Amino acid sequence: MSAEQERVRPLAPGEEPLWDDLVEASAKTPLFASREWVDRIARAYGGSVRLVGLFRDGTLTAGVALPLRRRAGIPIATAPYLLPYLPLVAREEQPEAIRPLLRFLAGGYPLLSLLLPPVCSDVRAFRAEGWDMAFRYTLRIDLRNATAESLLDRMEKSQRRRVRRAEEEGALVRSSSNADEHCRLVLASYQRQGKRFPIPEEKERRLIRWILESGRGRVVELLRDGRTAATFLIGLDGKRAYSLESGVDWEIGRGGESACLLVRALSELAAEGIPEFDFLGVNHPSISRFKESFGGTLARYHAAAPPRPLWIRLLLGLRGAPAGLEIEGEGAAGR
Repeated sequence: MSAEQERVRPLAPGEEPLWDDLVEASAKTPLFASREWVDRIARAYGGSVRLVGLFRDGTLTAGVALPLRRRAGIPIATAPYLLPYLPLVAREEQPEAIRPLLRFLAGGYPLLSLLLPPVCSDVRAFRAEGWDMAFRYTLRIDLRNATAESLLDRMEKSQRRRVRRAEEEGALVRSSSNADEHCRLVLASYQRQGKRFPIPEEKERRLIRWILESGRGRVVELLRDGRTAATFLIGLDGKRAYSLESGVDWEIGRGGESACLLVRALSELAAEGIPEFDFLGVNHPSISRFKESFGGTLARYHAAAPPRPLWIRLLLGLRGAPAGLEIEGEGAAGR
């Protein structure tokens, strides 16, 4: 195929509708391939979205929305907080079809890594291009025909007992549009664990407000005695729902709040016809124990990075960062 027939390049201003059409037609996880979503996340880190596309005969056939930011003049395109998957989008399923795109990315973005969702299981093109690959795991729950009772039946006995106790004590679960209250609990949970929240507080608040106002997600909260004890932010893209972030007020919580909240939220999602819920990672041991108590099915997904030049590996070594996939900025890797 001639160079005129096949070309990889960043999309020019005004070509954004081409990307939107590609995502609508072909994306396996539309929420995280959306240019608006990636752009909002990238801007919270001081960057922006870069749409890179593979064109065949003038038609956009594959591409990736990169959250691009720069450090010391070096472009960094890794998956930050609230971007748990950083997928390629392609109209064709054949591995050979995306190899020109992979070569372009490897040549133009020395600090890049993708997080391919579980449905993108064919990684032969990545291996053929010499990309570094690593496994991750997430947990997905089949919500088809699910009810609160059937979800409870799947759970571990100890977790089910906590949910029952919370319900008996009058815990109330409801949807909420209060982004500020949700953010308060999320930030408090980070502080309790002695962790620094990855983006400034006001940027987090603006981001959550946009997610709710745009219909890309919802907050569900659990009340005890009229006070918010726990919240979950759930992302939605029509194909499935996603667990994005959560917070708990430990001063009024008495145990079982998060589990009770999720059971009720999942039963409501099932009633709306949403077929699947993705916990977005079970790679951190303590978090994994909680998520796995809901039953569900383990699903493997991949992190992928192009071969990194020697100067990049030396630079990462000087900064004390791993030279492989686990570099600063991959906010989803520890979920």
